Amino acid sequence: MLLTMSVSAQAAGVKTPGKVTVTRVRLTGSNNVTVYWKKAKNATNYRIYYKQAGAKSWKGIATVGAGRTSYTHNSSNKNPLIGGSKYVYTVRAYNRSSKKWGSYNKKGIAINIPVAPTPTTVPTPTPLTDMVTAQGVTFDMKYFPKTVTVGDDMECLCVIPKSTINPTDITYKIADGTAQQLCSPETPNLHLSYGTEYMSNYYVSDWKHMIAYIKTSYEPGMYLEHRVEIYNQLQTGTFPVSVYYKNTLLRTCQVSVISIDEDAVKERQWINEIEQNAWTNDMSVMEKLKAIEQYIYDNYTYTTDGIMCNAGAEALLFAARDLGLTARYRFVGPQYDYEKGFGDVYYHFGSAFCGGHVCTIITIDGKEYIMETQGHEG
Repeated sequence: MLLTMSVSAQAAGVKTPGKVTVTRVRLTGSNNVTVYWKKAKNATNYRIYYKQAGAKSWKGIATVGAGRTSYTHNSSNKNPLIGGSKYVYTVRAYNRSSKKWGSYNKKGIAINIPVAPTPTTVPTPTPLTDMVTAQGVTFDMKYFPKTVTVGDDMECLCVIPKSTINPTDITYKIADGTAQQLCSPETPNLHLSYGTEYMSNYYVSDWKHMIAYIKTSYEPGMYLEHRVEIYNQLQTGTFPVSVYYKNTLLRTCQVSVISIDEDAVKERQWINEIEQNAWTNDMSVMEKLKAIEQYIYDNYTYTTDGIMCNAGAEALLFAARDLGLTARYRFVGPQYDYEKGFGDVYYHFGSAFCGGHVCTIITIDGKEYIMETQGHEG
């Protein structure tokens, strides 16, 4: 069933609004969806509609002025958004003078509403204080709460020792130890040259359904020196983060991720498309990795498309893990080289230092292979 308001033939001199192009529909909270569109000619107002996927009738949820190009739909009793369901959105333009409605995208743009994570109840017979003492050292835990919610913005957990300690005595257990660590197992704490002395990187959940990207670090001189940064990824969910001093538990924080990162979704889709185009069923594992290298070089440029070594390393790492292999990134700068093994670090979404080089270390049958690619010059 189409929208009930019909558009009659346009009389001479009567302004009929143009067709609205909906550019994007984005999940902006656990129960919030934002719709974006381009301005239509002769529009004085825009009407936003939605429906559950498969339904025949559209339901109008708001009318906004001509100056608007987005609208956020907040779930309500009148216009609900139910977790686990798919909804479709469209927008139609209206002209007050002619009282005409423009045409619209009858198919709309769909979006899935994730199921809200089930909160974990943690019994607290006695309130936790912000000061915790372990192994003779007192820690301020006010920035490391018992629970935290992660949306579109990064969340940071931090412990503050009240006396001088060896920074490597602070350790973490992510998702009860099941998180994937994206650096060399031999160098879990990495010495870097730009202020951050120790850093490790993790993904929570399985590779294709990541809940969060985690970065633990120590940066001397900062007020929050011992940090755990948490970024949302491909799906919602919950997991614990525990912090220890000399193997003594200081506190566990239950993390709830309530939204997905659209940029991470696009990165995953980009690499899926490369795999589909580059691979054939009869290829060996090494042939598939070599095909990724060649496909990126042949089909992208590093000047126009901006596909440089960082993006190439990311595609190779994703492909290797899709093939069930162990893989990690390596940053190679003037003071690092392949043989010495220094500088192993994961740069989120392939972000590397200007002038540095990034490659991927992939383990096949117990042997490590250095692989690298980027777009051609053009």
